[in-house]
Parts: sequence; structure tokens; C-alpha cells
Amino acid sequence: MPNWFCHKRMPTTMPFFSQTISTKKLKSPLYIPVKQLLVLLSIFFTLYTPAQASPEKVVLRLKWKHQFQFAGYYAALEKGFYEDAGLSVDIKEIEPGVDYVDEVMDGAATYGIGNSELAVRYMEGEPIVVLACIFQHSPAVLMVKEQSKIFTPQDLVGKIIEAETLGAGAEIRAMLQSEGLRDNLFTLVPATFSLNQLLSDKVHAVNIYTTNEPYFFDKFGIPYRIINPKHYGIDFYADCLFTSKKEQKRNPERVKKFREASLKGWEYAIAHPEEISQLIIQKYKSTKTLDHLMFEAEQTKALINADFIEIGHTNKGRWIHQIEILADLGLIKKVRSIDDFIYDPNATRAIVSPKIVGLFVGIIIVLTIVFLLFNRRLSLLVNQRTEELTLLTQRLEQQNREITKINLDLLNAKEKAENSDKLKTIFLANISHEIRTPMNGIMGFAELIKSKQIPEEKKDSFFDLIIRNSKQLLNLINDIIEIAKIESEQIVITYSKLNMSVFFKKISTFIEYELSAQKKSFVRVTISIDRNRLSDDIITDAQHLELIITRLLNYSLRTTEKGMIEIGASKQENDTLVVWIKDTGNPIDDELKGLIANQTKSGFFPKENQRMDLGLNIAQGIAMQMGGQVNISNNIEGGKKFSIEIPYTPYLNT
Repeated sequence: MPNWFCHKRMPTTMPFFSQTISTKKLKSPLYIPVKQLLVLLSIFFTLYTPAQASPEKVVLRLKWKHQFQFAGYYAALEKGFYEDAGLSVDIKEIEPGVDYVDEVMDGAATYGIGNSELAVRYMEGEPIVVLACIFQHSPAVLMVKEQSKIFTPQDLVGKIIEAETLGAGAEIRAMLQSEGLRDNLFTLVPATFSLNQLLSDKVHAVNIYTTNEPYFFDKFGIPYRIINPKHYGIDFYADCLFTSKKEQKRNPERVKKFREASLKGWEYAIAHPEEISQLIIQKYKSTKTLDHLMFEAEQTKALINADFIEIGHTNKGRWIHQIEILADLGLIKKVRSIDDFIYDPNATRAIVSPKIVGLFVGIIIVLTIVFLLFNRRLSLLVNQRTEELTLLTQRLEQQNREITKINLDLLNAKEKAENSDKLKTIFLANISHEIRTPMNGIMGFAELIKSKQIPEEKKDSFFDLIIRNSKQLLNLINDIIEIAKIESEQIVITYSKLNMSVFFKKISTFIEYELSAQKKSFVRVTISIDRNRLSDDIITDAQHLELIITRLLNYSLRTTEKGMIEIGASKQENDTLVVWIKDTGNPIDDELKGLIANQTKSGFFPKENQRMDLGLNIAQGIAMQMGGQVNISNNIEGGKKFSIEIPYTPYLNT
């Protein structure tokens, strides 16, 4: 919102009672003494002020045991927000064998808390109404051990996964399906709501809440890794407050008051996490420690995201997208309109009692008398209002100037966006040329072989050329995918323990393969690790560090026909890990070196006629995502040197 709405408001209160009213000036048939006017007002408000009603009793059924996950409702109850709304609320935790959705639908409970199963049950015909989505992002994720080789959903092929069949498990299955893993590619076992299966290696991954289970692993120093559906486009709501359509129709005012008091309770709970955590321990007998509840509070605050989104905000488009995903999973068989599924807090229901009508008529009469009584004084205010309007006009002119400036800024932003589109078009044109070159080679040699006019002794060389072009094409496609990930900021940096010896042994294997594939028999490669300055185990993103090194090595091997390539690693004084690649091949020209050096995190689209190298661009982009950079220099005696600088963190074995 523009900042001019934050100006101090003009005073609007009429100073009728701040001056002495002259009876000589006000003598008229319409004159009524002030005392009589006040008596008249008091009579009307006495007659039409409703008596204090007794609190309405309602039941809130939770979907789990008492913990900070439901802190807002405890705060609303203990701080009197429900009482102020005329409600007496009984908060009940989940009980064995109880279906909290059925309880609300049957009337045993008035309100409940649910996840994606609410949409499934609604589509099956149950009259569910979602009042507010408390968690804007679901805490449901997959946890794996760090020593496992599971980094992405694709690594779960053939693995055993412990997860719920509905609720939090739905988004896990949606993530796996969106990444190409059908049900027959992994084994799904029922959730035990425990970490024992994972710790004993009976399962490879377990469905957990980020608000709970990571606390135990962190406390006992057990390394783990999280695979979050949100990072793969599956972003569900969670812990949604809901009721039945019957409750909404019969008690619309009660529904509105309960919702507002609950959201107010959440605001208080987020602002006072320690106080509410103590309350949960003392009154609700939670088995969790204060430290555990405070950890849960911090994670809950991030999922609610109240600093940027209104608590309880519900977006119809997100629900539609969520329902489409559930339908793809086969959990929803038939789809219907969700207009009745999402509660509209702004909807009103006009039910006017005779008493209200009488109060309204009485107020109109009193206001009419007041208007007639002070009508003669309006002329005294005209001049004052004229001056105020003059000031307001001046302020509006200032606001118009500010709006003009904003419009200019928007035009500049539009121009920059158009330039960006142009650069991307140029980039795509260059890439299409790069793709066609190996593709034409593949098709040409394949047609020659098919013609059966080629001697047998030449077919092997043609097959080698086809394989080489295919590999070049595959590498180009992989580079395009990596660029798209970096450009859309989908690169996820995942830190874990890395053994330097094992890592560089893997790099050595990669080099041997590439030397053989590229027939570089006159190139000698050496690896040097500074053991005095480097720990054998460090904390970093091994997968992306390997990607950076292999991209730079590919460029170095491609431009070095004979001589040597040296790979080394050391630590600088400023706690920076340096990995260098130095060769005796062709130096890199200043234009390409300058483009890479001046690249931003997503600056992959050079201007027309400028050079580019996808591998170097990707290496620089990922290094910057990891908080570092790639430096390029040419050696005086010939060749070039790449230096990868990223933060250095030694692994401390506790």
C-alpha cells in the first residue's frame, strides 16, 4: 500500500460541546435542552440493550495429543478470547479409535483440526466447511539417515517408506508421483508414528513433521537429511480449522466468533511461545519438555508465516490445485464445486429482530433531532472545512507526484523485463544451434550405417561417433536443466558430511573415464590434497561441489591436448575451502573470462554476439548459490587456472 495512506487523519470530531451554547442564539421551536437530549438517548439505549447471555458450549476436537501444534486454541481459552466472544470451549485431544472428522460431522464435536483428508471427505459428499488454514505450509516431510545414499525422491526406487495412507502421507505420495515414482517402484508401510523403524534400518525413509521429530535427532546428534515435498512443487495446507455445514447454517454468528477468537489466540501464542509452552506442560500435562515445545514453537511460527500472510488465510486456487493432485493419486474419484467447502468470513446473514428495528428507528429519530438542533451551527464550520480541504488538495497533489514517480519506476521495470526476454530468446536460439549440431551427426552416421554400403571395419568408428555425439547432446540437455533450476531458484543446497579422500577418489575415476573417452593419452593428471590444513571430513553439499568440479574439468580436458592437469584442495586463512584445477592447455580469452567473473546468481543470458560456455556458467552459478565463487586466471607460462572458493566447515565428531 502506498505510504500516503499512513498520513495522520484530519480531525473530524465536531467541537459542539467544547463551546458554550448561547440560549439566545439557539432559541427556536426546535430547541431542546442538552439534559433532555441525554435523557432521551439513555432511555432508548436502556430499552434496547440486550441482557448478557450465558456462554455457548462448544467442543474442539484436536487431531493429536496436547502440544504446541494447537497453541493458538489454548491461548484463546486461557486468555479469555473465547469467553469475550460468549463461548465456553472444551478442548479435547485425540483418543484411540476416534475419527475426528466423523465426530464433527455427527455433532459430537463442534469444531476440529484436519489436513488434506478434509478435501477428500468433502468430495465424497460430506458437508465439511474449512474455516481457516493455520499452517500455510505443511510440516509433513520425509526423513532419511545422512549415511544413506538418498538425496532425492528418485533415490527411493526400491526402498521401504513408512508413511500415512492419507493426511500427511498424501503429499508424500504426491511428491513421489510427481517425480515419476509410481506405487510399484517402492514399498509403502503403515505409519507407526515412531522413529524406531528408521533407527533400526527396517525402513529407509519415514514420514515425519518438521515441528517434532528433528528435535530428537538434533538432541542426540544423529545426522539426518530431509526431503521436503515443497521443494518439488507439492505445497499443501495443514492443520485447518473446520466445522460442519450444519453448524455454519444454524449458528453463523457463533462460527464467526469462534474463528475470530481462535485466530486471535494464535496471534498471542506466536508472540508469547514460552508462556504458552509452560501452560501446555502445567495445565494440559504434555509429556514434552519445555525445550522440545520451544523447538516446536519456532518451527510452527515458520509454517504459519504470520509476518507475511494473515493467520488463517485460505486461497481457493491453492485448494483447487491440491484437489487436482489428490485426484491424480486416485484419492478423489469425483470432483465437485468447492464454493461450500471454503468459509467466507465476510459473508453476512441479514436476520433483523423487531427489537433491532425499534432500536434503529429510535436512533434515526434522535439523530434527526440532533441534526436539526445543530443545523444552524454548520455555517460556522464551512470556513474551517474549506481550509482543511485546501490542505487536503495540496496533499493529494503531492500524492499524485508520488504516483507519477511510481509509474516511471514501473515503466523502467517493464523495460528491464523486456530486455530479459530478449536475452532469453537469443540464448534459446544459440542453444538450438548447439543441439542441432550433434543431432545432425547422430542422424547422418545412423543413415550411413543403415544404408549397408559401409565396410564393416568402419562401422565401429561410426558407432563411436554416434555415441560421442549422443553423450554431447545428453550433456547439453543436462546443462540446460541445471541452468533452468538455477534461473528459477530451485537449486536446494543440502549440507552433509563429506570425506575428502573418498570424494577425490571419485573425481579421479571420473577423470580416468573422460581421458579414455576423449582419447587424451598425452595428458597427465595429478591430485594434491593439503592434509595439514584440511580435515578429512568436512560439511558441504557434496553433490553440487562434484557438479562444479566436473564442469570445470570437462572444459579443461576439452582445451588440453597434451601436458598436465593438476587438481588440488586446501584451506585459506579466512576459513575458505579452495579447490583448484590448473592445466597447460589453451588459455581462456578475456571476453569469456569477464562474462563468467561478472555473472550474477542467474545471469546466464549474454547479450547478442557475446560468447558463452554453459559448463562455466553453471559452475559459477552453483558456486554462488553455495556462498562462494569461481575465479579464472591464465598462467604466465601458458594454460589456465580455475579456483573454486566456498565456505569451509570441518565435521566435528561428537
